[in-house]
Amino acid sequence: MRIAAFLFSIASIHFTIAQQLESSSDPQLIYQQALEAYQQESYLAAVTHFERFQELSKTPNPEASYYHAHASLRVGDARAVAMIRRFIQDYPAHPLAGGAYFELGNYYFLQDDYAASLEYYSSVSGSQLPVRQQEVWYFRMGYAQLKEGDTLAAVPNLETVLEYRGDYHGDASYYLAVYHFESGNYTQALGYLESIADDEQFFESVAQMTAGIHYHTHNYQMLYRYADQNLKKANRNTQKLLLKLVGEARFEEEDYKEATTHLQRYVDLSSKRVDADTYYKLGYAYFQTGANEEAIDNFKLAGLEKGVLGQNSSFYLGQLYMRKNNINYAYSAFQTVAEGGGAMAEEAAFTMGKLNFQREQYAAAVRDFESFLEKHPNSRWKTEVNELMAQAYLRSSDYDQAINHLSTIRNKSALMKSAYQKVTFRKGQLLFNDQKFQRAVDLFDESLAFPMDRELEAQAFYLKGECHSLLNQPEAAKNAYMRCLSTGTEQWSNAARYGLAYIHYNQKQYTEAEAFFEDFIQNSFKRDELTIDARLRLADCYYVQKQYDKAIRQYKQVDSEQANAYIAYQLGLAYSLKGDGVMAQQHFEEVLRFPTSEYADNALFQLGQMHVENGSFDAAVVTIERLLSDFPNSPLMPYAHTRLALSYFNLDELAKAKASYEYVLKNYIANEVANAALLGLQEVMKKGQSVPNFEDYMQAYQQANPDDNSLEVVAFEAAKTSYYNQQYEDAANKLQAFLEKYPTSGFQEDARYFLADANYRAGNWSLASSQFQQVIAAGVSPYMGRSLDKRGKALIRQEQFGEAVNNYRFLLGHASNAKETYIAREGLMNAYFYQNKSDSALYFANQILADDWKPADAERATLLLKAKLFVQKENYDEALDELIRVVNDAPNERGAEAKYLMGKVYYLKGQYKRSLEMLFDLNRNYGSYPHWVGKSFLLIADNYLEMGELLQAKATTQSIIDNASDDAIVQEANEKMLTILEEEERVLVADSTMVEDTIR
Repeated sequence: MRIAAFLFSIASIHFTIAQQLESSSDPQLIYQQALEAYQQESYLAAVTHFERFQELSKTPNPEASYYHAHASLRVGDARAVAMIRRFIQDYPAHPLAGGAYFELGNYYFLQDDYAASLEYYSSVSGSQLPVRQQEVWYFRMGYAQLKEGDTLAAVPNLETVLEYRGDYHGDASYYLAVYHFESGNYTQALGYLESIADDEQFFESVAQMTAGIHYHTHNYQMLYRYADQNLKKANRNTQKLLLKLVGEARFEEEDYKEATTHLQRYVDLSSKRVDADTYYKLGYAYFQTGANEEAIDNFKLAGLEKGVLGQNSSFYLGQLYMRKNNINYAYSAFQTVAEGGGAMAEEAAFTMGKLNFQREQYAAAVRDFESFLEKHPNSRWKTEVNELMAQAYLRSSDYDQAINHLSTIRNKSALMKSAYQKVTFRKGQLLFNDQKFQRAVDLFDESLAFPMDRELEAQAFYLKGECHSLLNQPEAAKNAYMRCLSTGTEQWSNAARYGLAYIHYNQKQYTEAEAFFEDFIQNSFKRDELTIDARLRLADCYYVQKQYDKAIRQYKQVDSEQANAYIAYQLGLAYSLKGDGVMAQQHFEEVLRFPTSEYADNALFQLGQMHVENGSFDAAVVTIERLLSDFPNSPLMPYAHTRLALSYFNLDELAKAKASYEYVLKNYIANEVANAALLGLQEVMKKGQSVPNFEDYMQAYQQANPDDNSLEVVAFEAAKTSYYNQQYEDAANKLQAFLEKYPTSGFQEDARYFLADANYRAGNWSLASSQFQQVIAAGVSPYMGRSLDKRGKALIRQEQFGEAVNNYRFLLGHASNAKETYIAREGLMNAYFYQNKSDSALYFANQILADDWKPADAERATLLLKAKLFVQKENYDEALDELIRVVNDAPNERGAEAKYLMGKVYYLKGQYKRSLEMLFDLNRNYGSYPHWVGKSFLLIADNYLEMGELLQAKATTQSIIDNASDDAIVQEANEKMLTILEEEERVLVADSTMVEDTIR
């Protein structure tokens, strides 16, 4: 209701004015009414009257124009400014023109357009204004000049304001104090501040500047008293400034205990976000009072600052970390100092190398020392650096780095030769563990060029022999083993005997192999796997040389659960060849106690063969049919069907004999038994059985078994030559052409497999998987297992994981031996892993580990993948158990990955210090794997970030950017550095004045 009444009153006024104007047409009367309204500050009524007057008046009236414009300005009329400007333009000499300029100046001043306000204020003469307006004019003009940076003009105007001792006296004193304070005229500033000290509105600013003046004039006792008097009643900003100034004054007076008290209160009040200088002074004060932990906390923040302050902070930080024996953190601190240059950089760079040497980061120590010598070639520490660097090379795990450096030294000292022999050998050893045998041979040769250590020399010859043996270079392997023997070292000489024995054994030089195996066994005092294997091979040598009694005795001396099936099978063969059928049958039947062994099908076949030879054809049929039923994928199938046919023939079951022979000819026409099947079929025909397709079988046999000199054989052999020479694209083209030209060739099965495998080895995964499927679809084949394995791997490469699972499940269901069972389980484990089906992958991983038979490196690979599965499931403790088992094995690339994953697991568990231990250990022991070293440093930086160690994270990340050779690692480090710099901005702010600047 009040609002309604107010609106009604305004409406009434307008209505009344309108009535008065309409009832009067006397311009002079209207002018008097307008003037009265203006003088009574009834500006709305005045505007209306002046507008009516100007409509009726015949002659211009300057006063009416001015008052009309001014009244319009007061009521916020948008036309007012233009009206005042027009008045000034029309009547520049009029006494009211000064007031017009003043009003325009005020208008722009209140809009913070100080440049425009000064344009009009400068046209005003003080004498044209009333005394009350003169004070306002001088103050606003002085303030506007301050804002525009014209302090020389501003100061006299503000000083003039003081003479009026009016409403703007305090504001003028304040801004004069600010001006003199910022100009360093502290005495003058203090005088103005004292004049407004009792004015509450200026308290905070007066307190800030007064304390600042006492600080800058080193009048510290006055500062302390003033701060004590005013601290409690000040606001937060003023308290912060007082605490900071008192703290810094105490710091200057070396009263470090009081300095820490006040500076720490300042930091706490600033929510831990202050400038680097404050962090440095607080850190140094704590350092001087022996509060090392608090000193570290502040120095590590000050150390983020670039320049001398950051260097000094980092140098003290490094010293403090060394006192705590925290070498890792000390290293990063000195790294910051060294990178900054200056007087302390040389000592810091030297200390970096020593610290890396001390923490056994030898590869990093070498890098540091090399950089040090490059930057400081005449350093007083040069001799010590060279000695430490030589020792670091001997102990480094970054063998490439050591080799590259040592290779450049022409006249190597004895120490350098020893180092070169060792690092080249260690690198060769790593390559050997990673199955890169040819490259390993090259490194062993490099090592053997400097035979300083006889044990290393012998080991290098031995491993070189192993490489040649694995590369199928038997003569080169023999030479290397013989050179190893010539060193006379006990351990490696005997290992060489074992290698030589195997070379002769594989070359079927059984007499020589026998001698070396016997020599090895006589010099071996262990019952390890090698000795067991040597005894088995020695027995094999006796067996092949028909020394059956010696073979039997030797086989029986071997005690090995894993070899039980093989031993029983070989004993069966030996007794059979001796003519002891009873003992032979007993041992063949013993093999059948191990139905999953690769000898079970052979044992059944031998039993069947014995029954055939003994004329026990009924028993032969039962045994052979068991073989066909239990082992449908056995490579013995063509032979078994042939023996079965012969047994039926002798039992006069001619139809069954005929069916078996025909089965052989339909499915194994290119096999060596096909000829026997044809002859057998002829015998069946002689006994009256009709074989109408016999001529077709004869023709098919002739096509499948061409003469060795035919073009067909030549073409197939040419394609195989390209394949074996690893010219896979050429081989694929030739094999494809062969299959098209000879569609009925007996080599079709072989050619299809070689074609698929050539594309597989060339990386043509899609083509290879479809071609392997053709081999698989053809049915029983000696290439079935290999085709299923490689097709599965090709499907995984194409990320067709579901189809890969189906493929390997088929292989598992049709596996004929332990090797194929392993391959199927491994494929299923990997396919399920890539599908993120952890439980299924774990099931097959456990199956592999539980089985007795697996390839040499399979256990480590399975344990590593099992650990990754546990990480996926967030079962971190189980993951660590598996990773420890991998790491405890040979230090190869798989070990490096496992160590990295251990660091990752501890990181995910929030155990950052333990994670760092793992990662630094990786760098110590796996320096030859730059990918994992780079990954480890990225994770080290992540650990530091989580621990709030920003300086450590920054130094580590910068080190990656400067030193990593992997572009992907460097890119990730650059991205991480952006995150670190953002965090740095959050905790570190620039110092700024805390004096408030407010328009009063």
